[in-house]
Amino acid sequence: MIHVCMVRYGKELKGHSTTKLVKDIIEPVNNNVENVKFHILSDDEKKIGLDGKIDICNYSLSDAEIKRHNHWVKCYFFDPKMIGANKDDETIIVDIDMFWYNDPSCVINFPIKEGQFASMPRWWAKDKMKDCPISGNFYKFKSHEFKHVAEIYKKHYHYFKKFYWKNGLVDREDLGEQNFVWDMVKHAELLLQPAHWCFKESPEYPERYIYAFENYTGDKYLDWYDKAIWTHSRKGTH
Repeated sequence: MIHVCMVRYGKELKGHSTTKLVKDIIEPVNNNVENVKFHILSDDEKKIGLDGKIDICNYSLSDAEIKRHNHWVKCYFFDPKMIGANKDDETIIVDIDMFWYNDPSCVINFPIKEGQFASMPRWWAKDKMKDCPISGNFYKFKSHEFKHVAEIYKKHYHYFKKFYWKNGLVDREDLGEQNFVWDMVKHAELLLQPAHWCFKESPEYPERYIYAFENYTGDKYLDWYDKAIWTHSRKGTH
């Protein structure tokens, strides 16, 4: 079983309905991948309209938890008991501001073994990959492999939520979750999915991602644009 987990709070994210963003993540996966269960940690008690058709577990997220943890609450999903994961199950944690271009099967079924941790390369921030090579947009791992991430975060979140900002490792005070996860799993064998699978774009400043992709891969951005599996949604694009 593959457990696909995501956090949803608020009505909108980057100008998009959070309900629609979640649906747009879930439906293509459900239509193309077998043996998948979805988990949504949300502040909205209302179902997203897919229940009954798709195997979805909903978890309540209070206003106090949102204020205290915001997107860092993703760390809860490293606890296999929370999602009812069996010993051989796999967990995927994905941000909802991602949008599928093509069949998501290769991303979701990306092979993982014990002792390995998979993510996507931050090719758009190559200069920061030395400190943190993984992207919080996507994690995949054996469900029982890294439960210490949830345990340590719950005990010491006050410290870690300030640490990366205070030490100049992130650009905003609310960031650092992916840095924390990396510090917790860096002993594992890291698997990065091909950079060509995930694209980023900016209507305001397209040259930024074109240059970054070509600098990282050596390939032409526009040659791979339509072949990408998914993209990071930005305000005004979806």
